[in-house]
Amino acid sequence: MDALQLAVVSLSHCDLFLTNNKQLRQFKEIKCITVEELGK
Repeated sequence: MDALQLAVVSLSHCDLFLTNNKQLRQFKEIKCITVEELGK
């Protein structure tokens, strides 16, 4: 499922991807932030 979400984000040229999965931050082609980071 993660691969599908990242593919959609990448193909749609999103600037930011909001997720609860900290591991997705290693995907460097798109800026991924966690919901936890929003509160900071």
